[in-house]
Amino acid sequence: MDKFGMLIIEAVLVIFVSVYSILTWYFFGRDPKRKAVVPEFNVPDNISAMFIAYINGERDSIRILKIGILSLLSKNYISVIKDKKGKIKKFILNNKNKKFRIKKDKFI
Repeated sequence: MDKFGMLIIEAVLVIFVSVYSILTWYFFGRDPKRKAVVPEFNVPDNISAMFIAYINGERDSIRILKIGILSLLSKNYISVIKDKKGKIKKFILNNKNKKFRIKKDKFI
């Protein structure tokens, strides 16, 4: 009877721990059914994308230069000229930044 009693106690204990674990998971461990939280923020006007890449610790100068070119393209300061194959041939300045151009002096 001693071995049979221990077996019953072990079975009851396993069932109790299993039920307790399932109930604890059901009430406290399940993921909420809410939608994901989307952060909203305003991008500062006086900080460039290249400066933000530098602040974030980006050390690859080629990548920072690409970010700067994409930023200038999105602000319509420069345009892209492509060749017949679709590869980038050159970048040209738009009239948007006309007041910022440096005038060339003629030396005689």
